[in-house]
Amino acid sequence: MNFFNECRFLWDRLKSSHKPIVIYGTGDGADKLLDLCERFHIKISAIFASDGFVRDRTFRGYKVESYNNVCERFDDFIILLSFAVFKDDMYERMFELREHHEFYAPDMPLFGGDILTPDEVRKRADEMRRAYDILADEQSKKVLECVLKYKITGEIQYLRECESNRDEIFKKLKLPKNPVYLDLGAYDGDTVYEFFERFPDCARAVAVEPDKANYKKLQSNLKEWNLPARAVNKAVWSHFCELQFSMESSRNSH
Repeated sequence: MNFFNECRFLWDRLKSSHKPIVIYGTGDGADKLLDLCERFHIKISAIFASDGFVRDRTFRGYKVESYNNVCERFDDFIILLSFAVFKDDMYERMFELREHHEFYAPDMPLFGGDILTPDEVRKRADEMRRAYDILADEQSKKVLECVLKYKITGEIQYLRECESNRDEIFKKLKLPKNPVYLDLGAYDGDTVYEFFERFPDCARAVAVEPDKANYKKLQSNLKEWNLPARAVNKAVWSHFCELQFSMESSRNSH
């Protein structure tokens, strides 16, 4: 695992660059990203959003611009992505942007913890080596290596290098006959739907979702899909207790 020696820490790279740095996206992710930029003394020159989300508004004191406007203002610039990408068309869009600009997607924990820093890598190098060595196959080792490289550099090509087809992943699940599927944090039921598509002999599903708005979507979708699934408006933890919960009405609830 000597590959860390060849990986440059994203925030060191940004500090040494003379190019304008712009953030793509607004919302919780952009908030966290701006906080990280302040922490590492990185100057942000602009914030832009996808065309349908520009509108006439500001975010943390920045006027929200379109990509084209930013291109008109700066000859060349660095883009920092502030949101997670799930849809294939948006995923490809990120790689298109990367062909024209330096493009990074900083790894930011959704909640709790901190980013992976070179100091943390050095401190936990032995643990990481042991984890790497016990993996059973080369693909698993490659995935761990690529994910760690991504976390240090923010370079999205490392994630592409270790992708697996979803069909391939589900084939590895050796399920008993008529399984019961528990989705503990079901959001709007998207994964429940996919599970029944792939395993139609599933006996039933229990979909647990604590966020009230998400839970309503979940109930509505399960009814529309007519699946043998029950929605439960609760949270799941390792033991019975009372915890704080942030309802964001999205995947960001935590």
